[in-house]
Amino acid sequence: DGSQEVFDRCVLAVHAPDALRLLGEQVTHDETRVLGAFQYAYSDLYLHRDTDLMPRNTAAWSAWNFLTSSENKASLTYWLNIIQNL
Repeated sequence: DGSQEVFDRCVLAVHAPDALRLLGEQVTHDETRVLGAFQYAYSDLYLHRDTDLMPRNTAAWSAWNFLTSSENKASLTYWLNIIQNL
């Protein structure tokens, strides 16, 4: 409807680079300095149901399961069901 509202504060619940992009030309030096300091590591993510990627001992299953191999490779399984009560 084209209406506008004014607020004293706003919470941007997004990653820092997205916040900088949303702030656009209005971004301050301090905002650029703080939000620009965040670093991210990009990962490949796969949704699966393969229990072979979980610990052999089911009593050891937790929300986050970290697996390593002899080739210095690692993977992390996030067990969504236990976190989201699915």
